[in-house]
Amino acid sequence: MGALYCVTIVICATLALARADLDPASRHHWDRRDSDLSGATIFTNFTVKGCRQLSAALPQQAFPVGSASYIAEQNENQNWSQSCVQTPQCLLEPSTAKELSTAIKSLVSSNTKFAVRSGGHMPVPGTNSITNGVLITMSAFDTLSLSDDHTIVSLGAGLRWQEVYSFLAPYNLITPGGRYGHVGVPGLLLGGGINYFGNTIGWSMNSVVNYEVVLANGTIVNANEKTNKALWWALKGGSSNFGIVTRFDMKTYPSAEVYGGLAVFPDSALDAFADACVNFMNPNGGGISDTPTTIDPSIGINPSTGSLSLFGIFFRNGSDPAPRSLANFSGLPASISTLGVRPNFNTFATDGSSDLFNDRSLRRTFYTIGMKATPETARIAYNTFMSGAKALTVDASLFLTYQPISKSWITAAKQKGGDAFDLDPSNGNLMALEFSASWASAADDSKVLGFFGKTAADITSQAKKLGMGYDFEYLNDAATGQNPFPTYGGGKSLPKLQKIARDLDSKGVFQKLMPGGFKIFK
Repeated sequence: MGALYCVTIVICATLALARADLDPASRHHWDRRDSDLSGATIFTNFTVKGCRQLSAALPQQAFPVGSASYIAEQNENQNWSQSCVQTPQCLLEPSTAKELSTAIKSLVSSNTKFAVRSGGHMPVPGTNSITNGVLITMSAFDTLSLSDDHTIVSLGAGLRWQEVYSFLAPYNLITPGGRYGHVGVPGLLLGGGINYFGNTIGWSMNSVVNYEVVLANGTIVNANEKTNKALWWALKGGSSNFGIVTRFDMKTYPSAEVYGGLAVFPDSALDAFADACVNFMNPNGGGISDTPTTIDPSIGINPSTGSLSLFGIFFRNGSDPAPRSLANFSGLPASISTLGVRPNFNTFATDGSSDLFNDRSLRRTFYTIGMKATPETARIAYNTFMSGAKALTVDASLFLTYQPISKSWITAAKQKGGDAFDLDPSNGNLMALEFSASWASAADDSKVLGFFGKTAADITSQAKKLGMGYDFEYLNDAATGQNPFPTYGGGKSLPKLQKIARDLDSKGVFQKLMPGGFKIFK
């Protein structure tokens, strides 16, 4: 999810000084009573059968529309994209797996549709909210603890990544989570997880050693390499098709000095910045073959004004103050730069965790395609995106983001037990290309998605003509209408995922009663 979440360079200018206050100790959980601002109790009625049943089973966790707790949760943990905002018939905030189990049994009994929300970051309508149904919010699942030997960190499903990094920093530890601190833990891990350490340890999901999961029948299970191994594999990329994960147990790794930061470039640097992105893909010294290095560069344009946004967050594990792998970027004249050696990963991660990257006032989308990561495909992507964007008539900020996934990354993923992606290292370096956009008017929804669909198809066609296609859609960057699962494992993973789902959820609860998100039966 590499696209920058602000458009104007003026906003970005304050990034180096800003730091999100995401201290777990300060997390706000409101009083369970339904009261107005004066403290008087509000007596509200659950008008929907499914909500009434939930209220009877979990009276302290179920909140009707208009109650103080309902309003507070919707305000505090609203969806990142305004196109995803809906009005649930009631809201449920369980705090334990047992309470969630009770809720699932009740929802199945009443045949009530539901959605689940943690960070609310995925900009796909219906994924993390619902209108005709119940919204289960995971906010109260805030477990954050280390094993006695500090090798495993346990993460509740209500956490966001900067909370995790801040917690681990005093122990000089990291776990490979999201690049932007406001992203929720569950969505990233269930959909893959592009991270800054992937070239050596794979996707974020490859570091999950255990999941605590509530299944469709309300059973609470653990899934790991020894117990429920098939489910453990399926959850690594299979998204929300198998149950609701309440806790993730992840491996930790030592954290020392790192180099990196944000760099923003002036419009005059467009050609040079594009060249730097292209040249990075050269396997012979371009940067992509340097395993400690990860880049997240974006090129943005607003067709209605012609204004540009050129920026990137760049990372190299280690204390080298001038890494050769990033020289094509660090050598450009920047308007703003926080590039430098940091004492630990947490101090670097705060660049992507400012509240400035968490603006939730606009409509947003992602769109993804795969292709081989080469200088040729990087140039095709740039030329096609820019020419198409300049011809478009829409008031929106459109972004192209390069996300190279090296052969080393894919090899590391396999060495850590594999996953549902099941990519083949022999196919070489992958480019998980991301398009993203932010805009204000619902009238422009179809224009934006239509442009991305056409552009993606054009780029894919050109890449395939050169023998540089790569049939893979990265789920965490997929858009409405895309279908990532058939691209997993060259088509071999989907039947396995479907069998696991049938074995665990014979009634199709997570296909039918939870209609949002990407489904393995489609």
